[in-house]
Amino acid sequence: MNILDIVEKSLENPLSFDNHPAKALSFEERILYLNGLALVINVDDEIHQSELDYLKLMIRSLDIDLSTFDDFVEFAKAPDIKTLEAFWASFKRRPIAQVFLFDALMMAFIDYKEHENEKLLLNKFGDGLEITKATQEDIYDLFCHIKHKDWDISSLYFSSHLLNPDHFKHLLDYYEVDLSELLERTQELRKTLFLERLSKLFDVSGVDVRWKDLPASSPHYKKGFRQITEGFAPKLDLKSLIVNEELLPFLQSKLDRQEVRVGRDHTVYRLDGSIYFDLNASIFGFSKDSRSFYLCEYSDKDGHLLDRLIIDFLSHILGESLSLDSPESLNKILEWFLGCEILKGSVADMRQNEVFISDDDFQINKQVLSVTNSKRSKLLLIVNALNGDTTLGLNLYERKSVTEDVEISIFDILNSGKIRWVKR
Repeated sequence: MNILDIVEKSLENPLSFDNHPAKALSFEERILYLNGLALVINVDDEIHQSELDYLKLMIRSLDIDLSTFDDFVEFAKAPDIKTLEAFWASFKRRPIAQVFLFDALMMAFIDYKEHENEKLLLNKFGDGLEITKATQEDIYDLFCHIKHKDWDISSLYFSSHLLNPDHFKHLLDYYEVDLSELLERTQELRKTLFLERLSKLFDVSGVDVRWKDLPASSPHYKKGFRQITEGFAPKLDLKSLIVNEELLPFLQSKLDRQEVRVGRDHTVYRLDGSIYFDLNASIFGFSKDSRSFYLCEYSDKDGHLLDRLIIDFLSHILGESLSLDSPESLNKILEWFLGCEILKGSVADMRQNEVFISDDDFQINKQVLSVTNSKRSKLLLIVNALNGDTTLGLNLYERKSVTEDVEISIFDILNSGKIRWVKR
């Protein structure tokens, strides 16, 4: 074979993705993976050369002999039910399914044409593999950004919980993009993109807040505030605004980063051994085989499960250290969403029909909200439980004497309808 023949032969072999995550699958799973991709090339009853070239690239990327190429093309023309059933069984709910959907998108649009049957097949892939709609949208967005080489915007997906970054780094290697340099360059952009996403996720535009001006003689005016809510502030139920599909990839990312682990008792533990939540009392299930969480029917046995997840979620996106038992966290959340704070003051500041949180005693310890035995029923104090003394537990809906702690989070306070807000 002369040099020209060697060059010609080398051109027949397309490049490949180094370190494609599907390469780590078993041989049988890699064959199923490629069979699934092969379906895309013929779903519109028209096979294009660009699709065949991309199929070859994927065969080489998964370390399968190129002599199998014709077998995959034949499967695309005449797929069999048993192989498809094996495909669903192998990849449903597994993290690698995200990569498959991305590769299927690449295959579908490699000819620069959009066919209705291809779109329908992609939707069936996403739903059949039980990839949440939110994650399907993220995969499509990443595909579009990479297709147009919008690396700066795509950096969001290589540094967050939205998708598993390790599953898509091979794309950066293929296009020779330096990840470290990309993340360093886009630090502020990624924060902006995250905040934009958070604004859409927690849409508080419908919250009807009525404000009135504070008189100059008010102690709050002297502290820099200029307006106060007319009466109690409206209820702000952040838990009703978040979509569970948004929490799923966040929880999965904590598992992938080994920040949590799942015990045999179906309990999710933090690294320090403390309990995060009970799977049996949550909206999530867990597959040991694929080591992945998935959404299931919600049980409300653990009333504050979503509180813990949402506070962690907000901490991650806002880049703030937030906690359920921190009044400072409550004000940070109010400041970010609505540009205001919770009304605070001393007992001497109290006016008729106004509810204050004491400036001096503004503390919540161990998710405990308790009220001292104050004769002023309009005054809301958040204080430490007194040692050995009977405290008046407040669940924000009724008052009753208790001798034990009351579990209330800052989200309960926000949704109580019994506080007032001030803004500067």
